[in-house]
Amino acid sequence: MNDAPSDGAILLQAQDRGCVFDFPDAAADAVLQACTRIIEAGQGSKTELATARASRGLAYLSKDDPDDAELDAKEALALDPDLALAHYSRGSVYMHKHVAEAAMAELGTAIKLDPNVVNFYDNRASLEIGMARYDEAISDLSQAIALKPDQWIPYHNRRIVLQMANRYADAVLDADKVKQLAPDSAANWNNACWARAIWGQELETALADCDKALAMVPANATSLHSRCFVKFRMKRYDGAAADCAAAIKADPQHFSSLYIHGLAVMRSGQRSEGSHEVDMVKQVIPNIEDIYARYGVKP
Repeated sequence: MNDAPSDGAILLQAQDRGCVFDFPDAAADAVLQACTRIIEAGQGSKTELATARASRGLAYLSKDDPDDAELDAKEALALDPDLALAHYSRGSVYMHKHVAEAAMAELGTAIKLDPNVVNFYDNRASLEIGMARYDEAISDLSQAIALKPDQWIPYHNRRIVLQMANRYADAVLDADKVKQLAPDSAANWNNACWARAIWGQELETALADCDKALAMVPANATSLHSRCFVKFRMKRYDGAAADCAAAIKADPQHFSSLYIHGLAVMRSGQRSEGSHEVDMVKQVIPNIEDIYARYGVKP
């Protein structure tokens, strides 16, 4: 009979001792100290020591120390090559060093060894987004959602990818789910507004969402821009110009607002003045027309 503890039990034991890098919620310095104590004591099974190494590696990485992180990940894999956390740790190092294919391989191995960790899928999706593999990223984020349907971050991330893939109606569903799960965030209400704005549908709902965001955080340039674009879609050009002007006042570098302001002014009959603003933005963001053309908006 094998009385050795399971990987899950080992992780719980490590967590009790402060040596589990709990992804974004971890305090890196405390994890480093706790894991170092375990590693220097040298007691426990190979899997226990590998877990300590892998966790410390992730803590090093959060402190922008990829070399020590890679060393710990390497040592963790030497101790236990079948430890999913160790592969995730080395994959995270490769992500940090922008070695995408190697990172993909390590994260793929981590998922095969333990298919029940949300962060494994979330990180692989980040890589897939950077490689323009949108369908694969959506699939990974959907798996993360299936594992933890009450966490809003995977819905938020999937919304972004769906928008990149021009799947605007699906993106709206995720935006609504996010504001349901995290209603205290003005950014989430703004994102729901923006999702409908670029879709060009359900604009009254979009307007209400932007109003909610601005009630929570007044004079926010991003939310003002979103509401400006909603009003532009609704052909309420004076209101759109006023909101974009307010966004520019809040953030003079908000060039997307200047662009839509220019378009709204043009639609209001002041073509020369609006065209001048549009041309100014194109000098700073040469592909601005292409960005908004994706949403069906052209000068």
